[in-house]
Amino acid sequence: MSKVIALKDLKPKLSETVIFGGSFDPVHQGHVSVIKLLVEKFNTVLVAPTAQNPWKERKSTSLKLRLEMLELVMKAEGLEDQVELCQVEYEFSEDLLLALRESSEESYTFWAIGEDSKNSVTKWRNWDSLNLTAVIAPVEIEIHSTEIRKGQENSHPALKEFIASNSLY
Repeated sequence: MSKVIALKDLKPKLSETVIFGGSFDPVHQGHVSVIKLLVEKFNTVLVAPTAQNPWKERKSTSLKLRLEMLELVMKAEGLEDQVELCQVEYEFSEDLLLALRESSEESYTFWAIGEDSKNSVTKWRNWDSLNLTAVIAPVEIEIHSTEIRKGQENSHPALKEFIASNSLY
């Protein structure tokens, strides 16, 4: 049975891995703030960009480019040794969980979402059968990815050259 809990209610440094999924198109400071909080509570944080977010109509930037942007930001933030980037392409959380559980001895029972998405988690495909604890992390969002893509806001400083050289957004 799946459940939802607040990050603040977890003990520090669980020996488990938490998955933090999302579009990350592009990664912004709100994402970074969640990752930093997760690093305080879990031994491993697996950041997993979706192939295509099923809740969004817009076609995402390629997974390869989003992973490269995540690498740049994690390095700039000093998090590269505390975060793993998931290379598995998935559309639904269920698909990623099944793939990870089949390929590892770890059970992968924690999935972090930002506070801004807490009302959608119980609507995930097969939510009740995922045997998952959704961890709701507080997030301070000053800039949204949509605003960056529209050119209304600046991206993370580590991404400026990368975005320009790849003609993104």
